[in-house]
Amino acid sequence: MKQSEMQQVGARLAELAEFYDRKPPTPNALKVWADAFTGCSLADVMDVLTDWPRSKRAFPIASEVVEGCQARNAERHHALSKRSAEPVQLVPRPRDPNSPAYLRFKAWRAAFKANPPPCPYPDRVGSFIRVGALLTSAIADLEPNPDAWWQSIITGWRNGEQLAWAQMEMATEAWINAHRPSDWTPPDVEAQLEREAIQNE
Repeated sequence: MKQSEMQQVGARLAELAEFYDRKPPTPNALKVWADAFTGCSLADVMDVLTDWPRSKRAFPIASEVVEGCQARNAERHHALSKRSAEPVQLVPRPRDPNSPAYLRFKAWRAAFKANPPPCPYPDRVGSFIRVGALLTSAIADLEPNPDAWWQSIITGWRNGEQLAWAQMEMATEAWINAHRPSDWTPPDVEAQLEREAIQNE
């Protein structure tokens, strides 16, 4: 927790000190409290201190407040795991013949057929391959990739980005539903496979 956020915590601790008939923490003591709250969010700390008089008979100590914050964090993770327990069913969207991307492709194709680019080597097969590659790349650019969302999550995961637990769970489920392509194996699954290989050796 930042030192700047300790002003709200210090004010609440002063109220609790008066409630429990004891001296409030000194500024130096509040610095120690701030160090103890490292890794706790301001919202969790304030929630724990707000609910403190309802169940506690003595002034709080830092370790008890940290335990309360950890319990709240565990409850949130448990609620997320229950919501994501059902497998994600990814239903592909049917192609819309009136979609803007498809209409642009039809217009481009009609213009291409009406005025095809001149072929510098009409007697070589390579020219037709180049035209075919041009058409393939144009179609690929217009067609959206339905797996792009979870592949981008796994890419960030591999690059060390801080992701929410639900993001990692949904990306793993999408990877499973996509028949587990080896190029997109989630990092935690790769680590598990490596551990199993080492143990088997």
